Amino acid sequence: MSNLGIFLFAFSIVFCTAACDAKPATEDVQRADFSVTTLQADDGENSVCIGDFDDDGRLDIVIAVEDHHRLSLLRGDGDGGFSASVTVAAGESPTSVAHGYLDQDAHLDLIVANHETDYLTFLRGDGAGGFSPAPGSSIGVDVAPHPHVVRVADLNGDGNADLIVDSRDKAGVYALASDGDGGFASPGTAIEVGGAPYLGFALGDINGDGVPDLVTPNRDTVSVLINESKTGIAFRRLQRLRFASPFAVELADLDGDGRLDLIVASEADDDNIGIFLGNAGGGFPAEADTTLTVEGGPKTLAVGDFDGDRRSDVVVTAWRSDIRIISAAATGFMTTALPQAPLEAPWNTSTGDLNNDGRADIVVTDGDGAAVNVYLSAGPTVSTD
Repeated sequence: MSNLGIFLFAFSIVFCTAACDAKPATEDVQRADFSVTTLQADDGENSVCIGDFDDDGRLDIVIAVEDHHRLSLLRGDGDGGFSASVTVAAGESPTSVAHGYLDQDAHLDLIVANHETDYLTFLRGDGAGGFSPAPGSSIGVDVAPHPHVVRVADLNGDGNADLIVDSRDKAGVYALASDGDGGFASPGTAIEVGGAPYLGFALGDINGDGVPDLVTPNRDTVSVLINESKTGIAFRRLQRLRFASPFAVELADLDGDGRLDLIVASEADDDNIGIFLGNAGGGFPAEADTTLTVEGGPKTLAVGDFDGDRRSDVVVTAWRSDIRIISAAATGFMTTALPQAPLEAPWNTSTGDLNNDGRADIVVTDGDGAAVNVYLSAGPTVSTD
């Protein structure tokens, strides 16, 4: 038995990289290599988040396991290894989990979106890896048909962590303002986005005013909303970008110019990743600057600097198909394949520095099986792609 206390295997990977621009790169390109470890959690995994839940300075993993109505917690050792998973009760059908300092006690807490219900579950962290329902832990939300994804962010600049959850059938999202002491304004403030947001809305400061703005995937459009919250919660729609069948979005600075860029994942067969480079005015071009194709239809996105070049990269998962890295090349962008095995259905992904080497690592869950793949960045290599 290894120090993980669970079955694992590890191997080094040499990647096959495809150029993603019409012009071939003519300069050296830095990219990351990875080693892979497979952990065991619970079958039917969904969302994953990474954080230090036991206050030991090492990142841990929490996975929402919808079919079993619980979370799986795997505690990190700081070197990329993890303990056997322990379970945490999380209400009915937990489909999304996020963390934040929700009650101002300096310990990370968890918020869970409970699929097929009309509530969120607030789990208070004790700083030792334990979680318990907070007073009034079931937070009612006026969403339809039910919550799929929950995020945590300070929306109005008051220093408190607020909640935001999708409401697909009501063509918007709902924001629940925090009272700073673990309470939230339920059922929340409706934010109309002009479409039907689903899994992948994203928050980030698009216009540089210090508060997070909002991007949502809708039916054949992507909405960009600027945060105008003061004492209350208010957003103004800035743009509606055309992109076929968007499913998920993320924000990150991919080209190193200091502005957030927009990545869109689509359920279309071809050209199903769109990259919109952020402009100086705090928005995006009407059409994608670059389109790429990921086989199988991309479902989830996460960002991190995997190769240490100080530019964000993107990891993309596709149901029962590819796991790929998108990163800047000397000209345009390139994709790098990660091994899927033994995952039956790669689903959700999250990133964080799991071995304290200064580079982001990747966790990918299995929507059907119990395996969890941990991809540790082994450092940059230089090639002439």
